[in-house]
Amino acid sequence: MDVMVALAAAVAILLVPGILLRVVGPLHTFAALALGSTGVIAVVGISGVAAGTVGVPFGPWVLGVLLIGALAISVILRRRPAVRIASRTTAAQVLALAVGSLIVILVVAEPILSPARLALNYDGVFHLNAVARILETGDASSFTMYRITNPGDDVEFYPAAWHGLVALVCQLTGAGIPVATSATWVATAIAIWLPGVAWLAATIAPRRPVLAGAVGAVLGAGFAAAPYGLLSFGTLYPNGLAYALVPVGLVLLLRVLDVDDRLWSRRRLVALAAFLVWGVTEAFAHPRSIVTFAVIAAPLLVTVAARLLVRLARQSGKRRLAIGIAVGGTTGVLALGAAAAWVILRQYGAFNEPLADRLTGGPARASETTWDAIVQVLLQAPVVSPSPGMIFPAVGLALLAIAGFVVAARRRDLLWLPIAFVLLGILYVAASSSDSDLAKLLTGLWYKDKFRLSAALPILAIPAAAIGAVLLIDLTRRIRRPAGRVAALVAAAIVVVGTTIPGLLVVRDAVHATFTIPADKGGVALLDSDEYRLLAQLPELVPAGEVVVGNPWNGSALTWAIGDRESLYPHLNGVWGADRDLVAARLDLAADDPEVCAALDRLNVHYLFSSAGLLNGGDATAAYWAAVDRAAGAPGFTEVAREGGSVLYRITACD
Repeated sequence: MDVMVALAAAVAILLVPGILLRVVGPLHTFAALALGSTGVIAVVGISGVAAGTVGVPFGPWVLGVLLIGALAISVILRRRPAVRIASRTTAAQVLALAVGSLIVILVVAEPILSPARLALNYDGVFHLNAVARILETGDASSFTMYRITNPGDDVEFYPAAWHGLVALVCQLTGAGIPVATSATWVATAIAIWLPGVAWLAATIAPRRPVLAGAVGAVLGAGFAAAPYGLLSFGTLYPNGLAYALVPVGLVLLLRVLDVDDRLWSRRRLVALAAFLVWGVTEAFAHPRSIVTFAVIAAPLLVTVAARLLVRLARQSGKRRLAIGIAVGGTTGVLALGAAAAWVILRQYGAFNEPLADRLTGGPARASETTWDAIVQVLLQAPVVSPSPGMIFPAVGLALLAIAGFVVAARRRDLLWLPIAFVLLGILYVAASSSDSDLAKLLTGLWYKDKFRLSAALPILAIPAAAIGAVLLIDLTRRIRRPAGRVAALVAAAIVVVGTTIPGLLVVRDAVHATFTIPADKGGVALLDSDEYRLLAQLPELVPAGEVVVGNPWNGSALTWAIGDRESLYPHLNGVWGADRDLVAARLDLAADDPEVCAALDRLNVHYLFSSAGLLNGGDATAAYWAAVDRAAGAPGFTEVAREGGSVLYRITACD
């Protein structure tokens, strides 16, 4: 029941502003819901910073800001019908979103929607504890969130919109952090991703946009790489949220660049304002996704500029002006790009050590042949985690997408679509099949991570497949006999569905593996069932306000997200400060070393959580906590509770 309440709350938070935009304003369903949910993320991100700046705790009051803002914008749009962005809504749009939502739920409900399901991986620890920090401190600012791994007063940006949204679900429903996290992921897939890709499909479809949008809403749930890919790998919740917002940004950019509209028309200005707000929203979701957006948008900008220059050159006496603008603009863009590349390379220390020594492990390591990587791109057969391997090719979806790209390639206004897909495909192939310096330079901003790049491909493949589906439907209309038309459509549906389901089943199993707490760690898992039970008992065993120390690599970091008791080390890596460094190095000597007790007292630490086994056997980083591991059972550490190989101790050495 808690799961369903949390899911309903998360969906309502994201959909209600869009519903207001649809009912009160002039926008059609896809546009209203996509813009409304984007606005929610913007308000959550901005409110977190504003509240943190003035010292007001982040909380449900944000929902009041959302509703007032959505209602005000709806009234303004109603008074200015000239700003209509797309065609009128139809019942097919609502039905298509319902079907797409049902597919999403069928894929992920069993793997993640349960109180005992959580992301048992490196990134998952950070994101779960980031929500715990918001609930504990009331601080949801993106300028202080990084302190979770860098305690102190330094200001450093880390996107916190995702964590603020999950915290709101927790505050509204009382759901635990793992439940609220999973419910929020489903809600973002339903309320942001599906309306966004549907709106993009409807916008770029050369004909029958309503049908293309409806098809896009359904197909948006059928691609394995997105929205599901980053749920099994990472787990990269903020990246997934940011990618879900990209289609909205593309639609708004298309409106801004509409070459057939007047230069300063109201419609263009409204779209420009919305696009700027989207940019801020994307930064609060995850700023690195803006690089992905830039790769997609670059061909669009180039093709629009080319069309405008051709139009200018055809005017009497303006050919030389057009050539001058083209040469100057190209030179300026190249110079700006070179300068940006130089700044980025210096910022990330690319010159501090040879590229051959960087991006060499984990998902950055090449694991595919070039041919396999190309097949994965063309046949919609991405690799999945935690056991990387190409899934069954979604041949039907691939054929629809290829048909859509062919249609787009024959139109000047859509030529950017296949070019952008090819660029993303090249980046994916480079990341997954090569460890060369060139591959690292090209894909370093994605950490040379094939999973992040793979998840970006459906942003373009889905609208292309929607165009291909419309083309297929139009072709069947040429069949004279109604029975023949039905037979052709049924055969096509069988091919699409039949080749899509196997891949979705593999993704479901991959997500299930990522979120399942095993009975035994087996030297690999972060938690086992015994440890989870002990963590869940912490509210009864440890007084409120206490901080618990433990080696985060053995799962003790989750005393905060699961046990509601702050972890001294809430992530598996960080820059912890002098007191935490002292505790990590000498905790086992607490009975004989007064400096350790003094540090524990300053940190308000009186309990130790210990568990056998480290995530993936640990690595060099885990050795930092060797003294914490040795403290378990040492003099001055009294056992309080035990579940299997997991033990809670009270630190009595300092009493």
